[in-house]
Amino acid sequence: MRILTDDGRGHGMPTRANILAGLRWLAEGVQPGDCLFLHFSGHGAQQEDPSYAEEDGYDETICPTDFNSAGMICQIIGIGKVPKCLHYANAKCQSWFSQRHTK
Repeated sequence: MRILTDDGRGHGMPTRANILAGLRWLAEGVQPGDCLFLHFSGHGAQQEDPSYAEEDGYDETICPTDFNSAGMICQIIGIGKVPKCLHYANAKCQSWFSQRHTK
């Protein structure tokens, strides 16, 4: 399990770099039948969708603690293999953790 919190406990601060590294860690070595869980408690926003794939014209984003300098996180697809079983929970607060279960 990886935990990022804005009070510095766990595996570090939920910065853009740490969140992306955590997502890569979560996706690495994924095998058929694995089930992944991602929980994000923090701020989100929307930004204009340059591909116009979204019906409302905006992509939803995750705002890491350093989003003013490093930018928001818009696309997590493409970080690695996405299994059939990916659980995602989103709440309001600034902590983030992921867990990987294998059969």
